[in-house]
Formats: sequence, structure tokens, C-alpha cells
Amino acid sequence: MSKASLELGGGNWAAKDGNLLGYAVGDTSGKYLPREFTFSRGADIGATRVNKDGLIEKYRENLLLQSNQFDTTWSLNSASLTSGQAGYDGSNDAWELKATGDGVTHLARSSQGSLSVSGVSTFSVYVKAGNTDFVRINLLTSGSPNCNNYFDVANGSVGSSPSGSVAHSSITAAGNGFYRISLTHDGSGGSINEVRIQVAEADGDDIPATNSYIYIQDAQLERGLVATDYLESDDETGKAGVLDNLPRIDYTSGSASLLLEPQRKNEISHSEYGGGYETVDSNVTVTDNAEVSPEGLKNAVKIEGISTSSATQAVKFGALESGSVVGRTFTGSLYIKPVNSGDVGGNVYLSIQRRFGDFEASTEAIEIDSADWKRYEITYTFTGAGSGNQIGCDFKILKSGTPIDDIYVYGVQLEEGSYPTSYIPTYGTSVTREEDDCKTASPSTSYFNQTEGTVYAQITISAITSGLSSRVFDLKNSSGSNQIYIQQNDSRINGVVYNGSNQFSEGTSSGFLSVGSTYKIAMAYKDSDYALYINGSQIATSSASGLGTLAVDRVDLAIGTGNIDLGNKIKQSLVFNTRLSNSELAALTTL
Repeated sequence: MSKASLELGGGNWAAKDGNLLGYAVGDTSGKYLPREFTFSRGADIGATRVNKDGLIEKYRENLLLQSNQFDTTWSLNSASLTSGQAGYDGSNDAWELKATGDGVTHLARSSQGSLSVSGVSTFSVYVKAGNTDFVRINLLTSGSPNCNNYFDVANGSVGSSPSGSVAHSSITAAGNGFYRISLTHDGSGGSINEVRIQVAEADGDDIPATNSYIYIQDAQLERGLVATDYLESDDETGKAGVLDNLPRIDYTSGSASLLLEPQRKNEISHSEYGGGYETVDSNVTVTDNAEVSPEGLKNAVKIEGISTSSATQAVKFGALESGSVVGRTFTGSLYIKPVNSGDVGGNVYLSIQRRFGDFEASTEAIEIDSADWKRYEITYTFTGAGSGNQIGCDFKILKSGTPIDDIYVYGVQLEEGSYPTSYIPTYGTSVTREEDDCKTASPSTSYFNQTEGTVYAQITISAITSGLSSRVFDLKNSSGSNQIYIQQNDSRINGVVYNGSNQFSEGTSSGFLSVGSTYKIAMAYKDSDYALYINGSQIATSSASGLGTLAVDRVDLAIGTGNIDLGNKIKQSLVFNTRLSNSELAALTTL
């Protein structure tokens, strides 16, 4: 079989400077050369993927500048700093923080002028006892209350005097006598404007004796309920994970695929923090940081007493509070793991309800069919039944009355659309993830044959949206007057060659596609000799004449606007500069 002139994916996914790499055969060498695809999604914190380890991976950022250069954008009050101290990591990057006065609070604080971090966020730093055993972390907020806690860094325990807007505190041994301490702000005090690390005399006493000292290293402030792996920063914040405008190579199915999704908004303000749920019944107990989540961190919520709730509404996660919902479709989703494995087979009732006006809702009994984490979902279109104000909607867990009483929950999401997209984390406000846009960076006709060829795509269907079409793979010119593309159209797959009119446009019958299934699709084009094959079978042929010479010079995987609503995962795409034989098409597409 002829080698492809352009290959994207197929187990060979790579990125360079934020762009996706495809591969093309060199003109004379016969070797594969990289072809860059520009990729954009916009600057946001909403994009996630499932990584090679099967864990949800987010965008991470250390929002502090000079995170271990405490003598720069950090300032001192009645304290001194000495660098070059032995650190937790075998380096000499730790600092001695010493009180230089008696009876005055001693601290190092961030003087970063732009520091303003809202919502649920976690500060962490590595600390070792010196000649005093205690440290106080104080997060000063724009409102009230502040967020602070004492830590015993000699015995490795959280102090007994947390105060203010504290969601969680922890201390973990880190080596060489150091502990990593963390303090999570629940967001209720406003945005964090200043971080203070204070030498303390005892639990609850922030006035140390003169010359009392501790050792500190590697400070971090980030969004979320837990401290993640430390990210070094200098005059720019430290970043990792699913970065802005980075292609998302996703492993949800176990193998790599390019995740391309439309713009979606998670309307739930707290997708992980149970303390931020809008309503919790008095008989229901919510505990944060209770279990390791699908993210691989201990940031899942434990919800107890669902079946004994005194109200129909056990937990209301949050709401879309503006705009009429009549005629609009919403999907609610969340990850659930039963606390007791014996509860597998029981039900949890999920509901999407209108927020204001006469009652209208969809309530479904969701069978919990896994003892491990699994994402469950419901979808509902509001009809406008009843009268009154038809504004906004809520996502809830209702009283179940089934054997399932206690569950772990993570990643609560309510989005407008007929299917759930990848998880969009929120930390106090709703978050919008922008659409994915991927196309060849430098258009060129050199690796496309304008009179014959073959295009191929292997995709996994994420959703079937009634009345909408989506381009799975599109060769085109700048004006769109010439195009060669494979298209999902409702529950069908079409192959189209367009040279000003549809030279070839054939596909499957309605009902062909099913969500979650994988399809290998190849379309061959040549004047008077067209064919479409799917999963080893011939779907259509044509002997139409008049193709002429096309002018395609780019591949466009952009979601686009209007009725283009691509939500599928692309495992591989190929372009061949020859019209493969029918037997080759059958072999190429056989599952």
C-alpha cells in the first residue's frame, strides 16, 4: 500500500511549541517530515484531559512570583532571611526565617502587586523547625474573614487554632526534617491579596521571642482544594498540565486520540468543593478531601445520608440563574464512587430542575454499576410546561430511598448541550472552556494531489446531535470552494468531494452511528472513480466525471460555527496522493 503523504496521530502524537505535529513524506528523501498544525483554544482554566495514567489532568499554575526567592518580591517585617540552607530535596535552596524583634509579629509576605486570587485556592510551603516548632500561615483577603492556621513543624501536626475562611489544612512529611504544609481558602473572604509566613511561639501565639527561627522553601499558591506538585516560578508564574492552546491528546479509551470539543460552560460554581454546594439537607453530611478522586488527588467529596434525607432535595449543586430555559437542553454529569462496594447495583436519583416558576424537571434513577469511579449523566430539554417565571435550572441529588446511602462525588458539571463534554473544573464561579481549533500551520499544495487521492479518519463517536453536521476531516482551500471531507451528519457518515458543486456526496443510511463506537472511514477520489468504505465494507461508489483540478492546500479540524459541533475523538487521519484500490480501502478500514 502507498505511504501516506500526511499522517496525523495513529499512535504517533507529538507537539512542538504548542502546535500539533503531523507528518508528510519528503519530496525526494522518502522520509517523513514534520508538518505543524496550529492549535488554539484560548486562555482559560477549563480544559482537562485523561492522561496516559488514566487520570484527569488539569491546567496548573503557581500564582506566586519568585516562589523560592524570598528576598525579591517578598518583604519582611521584623525578620531576617538567610539563604543557602539545606532543603528537603537535598539542595541548599532553603531559607532561614528569623525574628529580629521581641513582641512583634514576624513574617515574610508576598508584595506581588498583582496578587489577587479568588475562589477556592491552596497555599503550600515546605517548613522545618529551627529553635521554635510553630509556624502560622495567614492568607489576607480583600474582604472578611482572612484565612489562617498554625502548624507544629516539629511533630507534624495541624494546629488547633484555624480561623477564618479555612476549607482544609494539612501537613505531610517531606524529608530532611521538612514538612509540606498547606492551607485552603474557601473563597468566602474575597480574593487573596497577601500571603504571610509567620514564625510563631506556640499554637495560637504569633509573637515569638527575638532570634526564634524556622526554615522555609518553595512556596506555592494555586486554585483547588489540595496542594499539587511544586512548580518553580521566577518573574513569571509556573505552569504545567493542560496549558492554554495546547492540543489535548486524550487516553479515555486507553489509547491516544485528539480531543476536539465545542465551547461549553460548566454552570456549577463549585465542581469539587462540597462546602460550596448551594444546598445540603440537614440530615446529609458533606465531607471534603475524603477520598482520592479520578484526578489522583485526595479532593473528592463524601456525601452521607442521602437515603435518609428529610427533604426530597438531598444536595443541590448549583444553578444557571439567568435566561429562559424553555426549549434548551442541559446535561448534568458527575463522577460517583460508592463508599461501600456492596452498594453496587443500587440507585442514586439525579435531577435537572427549573429554578424558578412552576415545577418542571427530569428525575432519573441512576444505577451505580461500578465499585470504582465512573461518570454518570442525565440530559433534559425544558418544554415550558406550566406557567410562571421559567428562568434558570438546578442540578441535584434527590432523596433515593435505596440501599445507597453514602457516596463519593467529584467533578460536578451542568452544561448546555445534549451530551457531556470533558470535565471543566470550577472553584467558585462558572467556567467556560473555549472550542478547540486545529489546522495546518503553513498551507501548501505540495503534499496534496489535486486530481486523485484518498483521505482516511479513525474516530470514536462521542455524541449524535439531531439536525447537526460536523466535519471529521476536511481538506480545503482558503475560500472553501474546493473541499474533500468526511462528515458526521446526525447518525450518518458522509463522504464529500466538492469542486464548486458536490462532485461526490454519498454516505450511510440514518441510524448507522452509535455513541462510543469506533469507525474507520476512507474515501477515494478520482475523476469517474469514487468510493467510500467504512469498517471494511463498501458503502458507496460513483463514476461521476468533471472533477477537474482541485486547489486544496490545508487540513482544517476547526470546530467552526453554526451547525459544526464536533465532539468526537480523532485517533488517526491520513492523506494519500493516490486513489487506493478498493481492496486497499477495505484492508485500511477493517477493524
